[in-house]
Amino acid sequence: MFKSIRVIMILLTLALFLGACVPAVVQPAAQQPAQNAQSASDIQSQINTSVAQTVEAQNQVGTFVAQTMEAQATATPSATPFSLPTFTPFVVSTATNRPSGGGSGGSGGGGLGSGGAGSPQYDCDIVFTQPADGDRIWKPGDSYDVEWTLKNTGTKTIPADAYFVFRDYTNYSPTSGFVLGHAVEPGDKFKLRIEVVAPEVKGLDKEQFTMRWTLIVLGNKLCNPYTSIFVQKQ
Repeated sequence: MFKSIRVIMILLTLALFLGACVPAVVQPAAQQPAQNAQSASDIQSQINTSVAQTVEAQNQVGTFVAQTMEAQATATPSATPFSLPTFTPFVVSTATNRPSGGGSGGSGGGGLGSGGAGSPQYDCDIVFTQPADGDRIWKPGDSYDVEWTLKNTGTKTIPADAYFVFRDYTNYSPTSGFVLGHAVEPGDKFKLRIEVVAPEVKGLDKEQFTMRWTLIVLGNKLCNPYTSIFVQKQ
């Protein structure tokens, strides 16, 4: 009997002990999942919020890009303004077409009859022109003589049968070609003369006319003297 009561007391004590321990053990175990669930919920909420903000930002960027592309597509392109350089007109006068070596007191005409290396065999220079080019303005139809003084600068005598004739530019001389008529020794001077008639002009402005003649010796064109005049209606 006594042993039974003792056993019962031990069992009751053990039951009380177990009853006191169960809450201490079970409560933390039940509380921990709740805290974990709450933490996981908070983390998930933060993740959802971050994802939503990221998506919203991407949508805003996409909208901005779409608006920019649409504005570029609909905008009217405008070319960069620029200006061409202004062309400055110029007029080349007849005088620029003059052959070299002519004119009053000029030198160095021809030289086309050179005989190889060294001094040319046949050559001559213009020493003087009368009247001088451009010394006055002539009226259409005015007539006068032009005379050139030339010098034999070659190493051979210019033969008497050398032929003087119009060469190029505008021929306003009634004089036909003619032979020199006498031989010219190296270093000597000689004269050639032609008649000139001032040509007609269309308007009232002054016009310039030039013609060139040449002395032909054995097929070589020497000297090439020229004359240039101004003509204007008055």
